[in-house]
Amino acid sequence: MHSLQNPLALLLVPFLLVSLPSTHSYALSTHPQLPLFNPSASAASPSPALSGSSLSALLALHKSLISIRSITGHEQNITTFLSTYLGSRNFSVELQPVEPEPGLDAPRHNIYAYPRGCTRDVDIVLTSHVDTVPPFIPYRRTQSDNDETPVNDADLDDLIQRDGNALRNVTIHGRGSADDYASLSAQIFALQSLLQTQRIPQCSTGLLFVVSEETLGTGMKTANALNPHSNSGSKPWRAVVFGEPTDGKLAAGHKGVMGFTLRARGQGGHSGYPWLGVNANDLLLRALGSLKDVEDRGGLPFSEKFGNTTVNVGAMRGGVAGNVIAEEAEALVTMRVAGGTVEDVRTAVEKAVEDGVADMVAKAREEGKRADVRVEWGSLAYSPVATDTDVTIRDDDDEEEFTVNFGTDVPNLKGRHRRYLYGPATILVAHGDHERVSVGELMDGVRGYERVVLQLVEKLDREDEKEMEMLGEEP
Repeated sequence: MHSLQNPLALLLVPFLLVSLPSTHSYALSTHPQLPLFNPSASAASPSPALSGSSLSALLALHKSLISIRSITGHEQNITTFLSTYLGSRNFSVELQPVEPEPGLDAPRHNIYAYPRGCTRDVDIVLTSHVDTVPPFIPYRRTQSDNDETPVNDADLDDLIQRDGNALRNVTIHGRGSADDYASLSAQIFALQSLLQTQRIPQCSTGLLFVVSEETLGTGMKTANALNPHSNSGSKPWRAVVFGEPTDGKLAAGHKGVMGFTLRARGQGGHSGYPWLGVNANDLLLRALGSLKDVEDRGGLPFSEKFGNTTVNVGAMRGGVAGNVIAEEAEALVTMRVAGGTVEDVRTAVEKAVEDGVADMVAKAREEGKRADVRVEWGSLAYSPVATDTDVTIRDDDDEEEFTVNFGTDVPNLKGRHRRYLYGPATILVAHGDHERVSVGELMDGVRGYERVVLQLVEKLDREDEKEMEMLGEEP
């Protein structure tokens, strides 16, 4: 897919919009720069407590994001808000145009931000997505996950001043509260904290917030143009931290995803004389039954790390009326791929479908009737994705390897960078009418991202020193 031509970045004062000779626009603020890196205050330094005004600001940002309707394809309002927000907080902001979602003509942009005074060539990128699934669910707060007593602004301010478990248990509800505004908010505040306390080099880390993650991944695919991984004169990103709800754990990867439409065609007729036609619904059910039987027997690709490949029949439709032999039927299917290659999965699925309808199709064709079932594969198809785990979230982080079953933008961003998958909140409440995250999870998320970035800065510094030693240069 290609980007829109002649992009315009919609930024508000007090920013100076600078047009550069590329397909992008840059917004530079006139506010003073952040302090430079203080090596004595780096990874070994304790993180300042997230409380008082900083915690209030974190919760206010999170509330603002949830309150903006940002269903995939309609992300422009939230990107405008975020570009203004970041630009007023010592970041240079770049808006990258992304083509509209299929069937829509609404403009939208990715956001790439980096500390003011730096070039766009950072080493580390924190990234999340700004779009949500439908439907929109308004923001609200309750005492806890199990206590629906509302928490108003005054109650929250009082809890912030007192701190403690009561504050951590406060639960925030609304679409995107977990997926993905918990990660997005925590990433912004983690980077701000690291810069303000001079614990990382000023120009080491940037932010990338993309559209369309929930559907086709068009935003992250477009963002590849921001990350040169060839000899283009710019420095490629060396580590990217993808924010998704992983229960506050560092994930070792996630299953692949493949989707297809199963289409059945039969021969219509009067339901009182079923032997005169071929019911497409029967064909579809036999094909799906065969596929599910193969799944249940463990006949689809699997692996020790990711488990079994699973099949979800998400939607079915067929026929026109109860008293008519259905002539056409279809099912929409999504698979979470745990092993093998994309071709391995396609071969297994197509064989299962063919085996399931073989007898019925052969009989119909002998009688001169139409009967066929075909698999139409979608464009979204990739094998399991492994991510890096050479950092820790907590000092006592000795948990077993942890993987997730949902898809992410990790495979959509090309390059040789390290890839990390981490974020606050749980995926088990995402996409549902009970989506939520606790204040404690948000606070821990900020600290988690801080810790990851600090460790990455040290790792990359050690790599640079080793490379210089190999070249015979002084570090």
